[in-house]
Amino acid sequence: MSVTCHFKETPQKTNNIKQLMKLYLFSILISLFGLVTCQTKSIQTISESRIEDTITKPNETKIYILKKQKNNSDFDYSKLNDIDAYYGILSKHRESDDISSAFEPLKGKYNYYQFIATFKGKSYNDGGPTLIKDFNDILII
Repeated sequence: MSVTCHFKETPQKTNNIKQLMKLYLFSILISLFGLVTCQTKSIQTISESRIEDTITKPNETKIYILKKQKNNSDFDYSKLNDIDAYYGILSKHRESDDISSAFEPLKGKYNYYQFIATFKGKSYNDGGPTLIKDFNDILII
């Protein structure tokens, strides 16, 4: 016993197949477009200030100055999340790197702003008289 199936090609079936092919090609094109446009762009420096810091005295309001503005950037979370391990007493980082390198931006997809306030403050002196030194507060957004 043999079974034979015959499919009759109708204009409606042909039209449905064409629509499916168009939809399939369109979805491929959208996917490729998404891959191309979602790639991370290189860091773009908008501004870097060379302005002298205004050093405020103890108990004065700090003055934050915009030092860097960059696009297509992000924080270096690997350093910031464990900053004491990188730059503390038991540092696992190279001595040539100072703590300010933890605040430098990496390639990313955000706008990056770095503000610095320089101020005079009291410093620990291991039992000796209190020292007044310059300190920097770094604010990154």
